[in-house]
Amino acid sequence: MTALHTVLVADRCCTHPAMGSDLRMWNLLGGGDADLLYFAAVDEPPVDDPRGDFPWRSITRIPVAAHLFSIRRRDRQPDTYIARHPETTARLRAALDALRARHGSITIVAHGHRSGMLVAGALGLPCVFEGGDAAGLYFARRAKSLARTSMMRAANSVVWGRVYDRIERWIAERAKVYLITAEADRAHLEKLVPGGPFLRLPNGTALVEHPPVERLGDGRTVGFYGGMAWEPNRSAALFLARDVMPRLRAKVPDARLRIAGGPPFQALDACGATPGLELVGPMSNPRAFLSQCDVFATPMLQGSGFKNKIIEAMACGMPLVTNELGAEALSPEARAAMLVAEGADGVANAIAALLGDADRRARLGAAARTVAEREYRWDALAGEMRRVLVELAAGG
Repeated sequence: MTALHTVLVADRCCTHPAMGSDLRMWNLLGGGDADLLYFAAVDEPPVDDPRGDFPWRSITRIPVAAHLFSIRRRDRQPDTYIARHPETTARLRAALDALRARHGSITIVAHGHRSGMLVAGALGLPCVFEGGDAAGLYFARRAKSLARTSMMRAANSVVWGRVYDRIERWIAERAKVYLITAEADRAHLEKLVPGGPFLRLPNGTALVEHPPVERLGDGRTVGFYGGMAWEPNRSAALFLARDVMPRLRAKVPDARLRIAGGPPFQALDACGATPGLELVGPMSNPRAFLSQCDVFATPMLQGSGFKNKIIEAMACGMPLVTNELGAEALSPEARAAMLVAEGADGVANAIAALLGDADRRARLGAAARTVAEREYRWDALAGEMRRVLVELAAGG
């Protein structure tokens, strides 16, 4: 096997399993088979024991000043951002030089826009940039979603979308490989850098290593979960509670909707009296939650890239209902294993159709599980990541 020593340069410590991007990097890099260099505010305590939730091969903290290490609106030109961080650049260079001296050669993966700019620009080093979702696309969609309710917030999102378009163009022009998760992200970035070094690598889920859940629902229960600190999840939960649920109950009077995830927020709490709605609160065990549901519904109104909750539900063998935005990162085979509908009426009709047909729920759940086993195993995705890194190390 080709010798390969990988270094992950990240915007944060990447040891928190609740963060989807941390989980992605941990798994893509062979279960932490990489040295981790991460940036942290000067008042953050150092990581004393690397054998934490995600025990990277080694962990080196690079202190930065919290009030300086943010991408501000005035940093529309990435070179300006880099010029403001000479001390951070010097610390990063010294840490990378020490690893190179110890191992002979290293392959660098940058995770996060700040890391990507510092590695590719200030250090001028070849790297793989893990972009995940295209931030410029995310903010453009967010602006469109907010245009009807808050012009000020919509305008703010437009500004941020343009800022990140400049940043992502700049990084893509310098990275050896730019990893993304969805074709929509690739299409957006291709407009910025035609023919750029973009490689789509989807997310995986460890839930595929477990058997499908035994669904214990009553044939009338719909589920949704997500971290409610993330606005796309909040908007999806509100859409289900406010718009879909009344229409669903008109078709299936005893239908129930269970929404899990925290922290709580006022707009969703105000829906608590909606007939058939149950707000579960924070949820740490997706399998246990899904076992109490008959259908998993996740229509998304905002966001970009991969929706981890969808492939988790697929791995658990759940019948799913989503919309085009929710399904955008999925393969045709994955889309065929679920119902894709638009608008409150369309989503309600699709859910009602599944609630009324146990055989169809079973067929779609089995098909979803089959696709998850084939496409979303972390070991296979990590193998593809290694292939890319080996090729890069060999000068490809």
